[in-house]
Amino acid sequence: MKKDPSDYRILLVDNDKGFQQSLLGLLRKFNYSIFPLDHLQGVSAVDYHNQKFDLALVDRRVCKDTDEDDTTGQDFAVELCNHGTPTALVTAHLPEDLTLFDLLRSGGVTAVVEKKFVKNAGKALNLRACSFVRE
Repeated sequence: MKKDPSDYRILLVDNDKGFQQSLLGLLRKFNYSIFPLDHLQGVSAVDYHNQKFDLALVDRRVCKDTDEDDTTGQDFAVELCNHGTPTALVTAHLPEDLTLFDLLRSGGVTAVVEKKFVKNAGKALNLRACSFVRE
């Protein structure tokens, strides 16, 4: 029996309110149940895994987008995926190629999605994904 889109529970973790609202709007058009989160303070990957999300979309830099060393979202995404929740890293700040390859090859995350904003279109959404299917 095919699930209704509203039966799919998607965790969306992103500190960029504009992007989060754009993606929320897009996903809600398809009637998915979205659970937005804009920080990771006091958040446990195990707790969120136990909430039985069908998919997690997690920004790589959740604390501070301008901090090149901020991998809080990536770390959370890897831990969540390791517990068994399908998890896509959604970021405008892709890790270097070797790290990206290792994240996908090892199953650290299910997919990586690059987010870009289209100039002169406000917060228009432009997503490009790459993924590696684990056997």
